[in-house]
Amino acid sequence: MIDVRELRIGNNVLYQGNQVEVTGISIGYINVRTFSKESVTPTRLENDQLNAKDCTPIPITEELLEKCKFEKIRNRITFRVVPRIAYEFKYQPEGLMDYCYLVIVKDNNTFNHVVPADNDKECCFIPIKSFHQLQNLYFDLTGKEIEIRL
Repeated sequence: MIDVRELRIGNNVLYQGNQVEVTGISIGYINVRTFSKESVTPTRLENDQLNAKDCTPIPITEELLEKCKFEKIRNRITFRVVPRIAYEFKYQPEGLMDYCYLVIVKDNNTFNHVVPADNDKECCFIPIKSFHQLQNLYFDLTGKEIEIRL
């Protein structure tokens, strides 16, 4: 079950095993569209207003991160951390000349967003369990929707 307060229009969730995109949110319900497995073109569900309790989050996996164009890196210092496995996404925020990096570290089978510290202290890890959480983080940082290679 997903708390609708975590959702925004554009998020992807699961409904009866199918990935759907949230197109509207109301108290207890979400409007969605689904994607045909044969094409990238969205096709409408017959009943496009769903009870939010019937939707489940899409879990973060290594395959999903790679489909979202995250680059897998190994044994490299990232924000003063040497993870065994990490994924990074290089992006350029609008109005800035420099690039920034969104780094996801897999630690004890949990994916975490790495937040660098403002000083010389250690960075912190914030668990990201679901794809809609990653979508929201990416959107907050870049102002754009994350792209998924099918």
